[in-house]
Amino acid sequence: RPGANGASRAPASEPSNPYAPSSSHSQSRPSQQQKQLQKPTPWIRDTHGEPLLRLRVVDGWTTGSGKRPVIRAVAAAHRTLAIATEEESVLWWDTSTGGGPKKFDLASKGGRSIESIFLDPTGHHLIISMVTGDNYYLHSSFDRVRSLKKMSNVHVQSVAWDKRGGSETSTQTILVGGRTGDIYEAQLDPRKKDKYWKQVYQLDDEVPVCGLEYESFPD
Repeated sequence: RPGANGASRAPASEPSNPYAPSSSHSQSRPSQQQKQLQKPTPWIRDTHGEPLLRLRVVDGWTTGSGKRPVIRAVAAAHRTLAIATEEESVLWWDTSTGGGPKKFDLASKGGRSIESIFLDPTGHHLIISMVTGDNYYLHSSFDRVRSLKKMSNVHVQSVAWDKRGGSETSTQTILVGGRTGDIYEAQLDPRKKDKYWKQVYQLDDEVPVCGLEYESFPD
């Protein structure tokens, strides 16, 4: 409105709202290309720039009926995969060789279901535990599984491997946990299989020993 001296005044502006979206922000939306760039990228190797994880379909991995086997348990260590299937077989796959998995049949052992498998950190020693309490040993050099008679009637629930002393030729001392609170000390090697086996502890409660850890300390 006109002032006292006849000059016109500009209307008073409304106080700005700091929380109101700006017109430029509301009008500019990220493009599809920008959205793709904002997606998280997988971890990559520092030296080669390749993804650490990659999915790959394995051709030719089928049963005699032409169907892919149903996996019951998987263990992995040092570029080695051990896969137990419902067809009572174990697939041993050394991924460093570039070839496919080798199949070891346990159906000839009576068709008893595989309950669990345990692979040592070197990727050379595998314990196969059956639902019946029978246990078998598979080494990377074997052409068939071998029975662990000293471990008979033990339902293996956990294994603590010697990460420092274990090697291709021997597991050295390991600990094995059973289903009824029983803990054993053992040593496996491809020549004598269950070279050493002894129960070292029994929990008061007969419960499964679901986890064990082995550490060696200097004297």
